[in-house]
Amino acid sequence: LVSGDLQEILQFNKKNKISIIKPLYGNGGEGIEKIDSNKARNKKLVNNLLKKYKLPIIVQKFIKEISLGDRRIILIDGEYVGSVARITAKNSIKAIFHAGGAAKKTNLVCRDKKICDLLKPFLKRKGIFFVGIDTFGNYLTEINVTSPTCIRELDAIYNIDIGTQLMDVIEKNILPR
Repeated sequence: LVSGDLQEILQFNKKNKISIIKPLYGNGGEGIEKIDSNKARNKKLVNNLLKKYKLPIIVQKFIKEISLGDRRIILIDGEYVGSVARITAKNSIKAIFHAGGAAKKTNLVCRDKKICDLLKPFLKRKGIFFVGIDTFGNYLTEINVTSPTCIRELDAIYNIDIGTQLMDVIEKNILPR
């Protein structure tokens, strides 16, 4: 759910029992909170986030598989390049590196390949040739087109050079011939 309406957000959470809230244009784990059945606490957290960012927020059903890692999958020109699992720090819901998450080598798991295959035609049609998608469990949770991070971690883990691959695609698709 993307909403700026407190009641709609609380209703969404009531249906899902546990949710994650985060700023629509946030990064680095800032503003990410877990809400549950505590209505007073939830109202305070949601209101604070809405006031601070002055924008709607993202509300996601809590997916317990986050404990196994949030997978960042890099696609260049719609093709799978590599993936890394971002493992949460102890007693945290945040798997990203800025918030204490740790990198772990992973391949495509669960429904990742199907998700990548479904996204490829859309990305090609829209001319989006560099993207980082986030999955955990069987869910696609984000499509990052403005800041597809984890390049350094993937280069180190797989001994690859994503920057060169990306520049080759830019040269092929964007630069005049």
